[in-house]
Amino acid sequence: MGRLEDRLDALYRASGRLQTIHLDLTWRCPLDCLHCYLPHKGGSEMTTDEIRGLLDQAADLGVFTVGLSGGEVFARPDFVDIVEHARRRHFQVHVKTAGAFLHRDALDRFCLSRPNLVDISFYSHEEATHDAVTGRPGSFASSLATALHLQAAGIIVQAAVTLLKGYGEDAVAIRDGLTRAGILHVGFNELDESCRPDAHLGDLRPTEDQLSRQFALSSGGNRGIPKQADAPLCAAATSSLHIAPDGTVRPCALLPHVAGNARNTPLCSLWKESPALLRFRGVAWGTLEKCRSCAERPWCHYCLGKAERLTGDPLVPPGEFCRLARRRRAAGTAPGRPTGGAE
Repeated sequence: MGRLEDRLDALYRASGRLQTIHLDLTWRCPLDCLHCYLPHKGGSEMTTDEIRGLLDQAADLGVFTVGLSGGEVFARPDFVDIVEHARRRHFQVHVKTAGAFLHRDALDRFCLSRPNLVDISFYSHEEATHDAVTGRPGSFASSLATALHLQAAGIIVQAAVTLLKGYGEDAVAIRDGLTRAGILHVGFNELDESCRPDAHLGDLRPTEDQLSRQFALSSGGNRGIPKQADAPLCAAATSSLHIAPDGTVRPCALLPHVAGNARNTPLCSLWKESPALLRFRGVAWGTLEKCRSCAERPWCHYCLGKAERLTGDPLVPPGEFCRLARRRRAAGTAPGRPTGGAE
């Protein structure tokens, strides 16, 4: 499956077409997670008709995947209507949600819309630990019930786990605990301080040993991917873009450069003409002198947005990237079994 996805990515990039839209629908959320990257949880949000129109424009551009997230997507009463419209336009629809405190009627309608993938955030297999991260008692039990309900309806669900030191630390224990609870697919995110520039998250960062155990679980995906000098550093502005709840368009969620606003400028014009997108389009590995001959490059997950937040320049590789790449490379030969999801 990975090879097919890689070929699809290559076809989109070679043609200069927009493949993926990451659309944040709302800043609102009933949780108060310790590491949330959103600087605030309020502001003007696009209307239902504006979002439908945006999805129509994306379909006309040949977009393949629409990722819907927030905030909490279910905080919008029209969320299921939006998913239904996206499915009518034949997008691959990926949804990110906390899955907590949802109304059953909305959840049942959501199941009928047949999203392709639903990521539900978890921080531990233990209720008290998870709830301590979210700041809401009962959130673990509610999120787990949502995951099991979606699975029973035939929806592919992944528990998207973020390890936090002092909370959920042991990837193996969390994976096994969530599996015993009935979740079929468990994947892991990575925490770094760039995700929350207004806070110091060093105290929450997993230790080297904890990261190694996490990466070892995905050892099958840590063998490295060869990256030619002309291969893009990342998908931002090359085959994907981010749209905020108020319509602001950026290369990705972490790059602050504004390309325009989808409320008043056609998406096609923004994609083809915006200087903020063209600046990063096709930026390749060969652009970075430090990375041209680096042996760790196949294991590096370069992110322009994280690089800018950590170094002040998206084209200056942070040492953090090198450290994580070395850990992934080491994990590629460590014992472990795939989790059924991505990191």
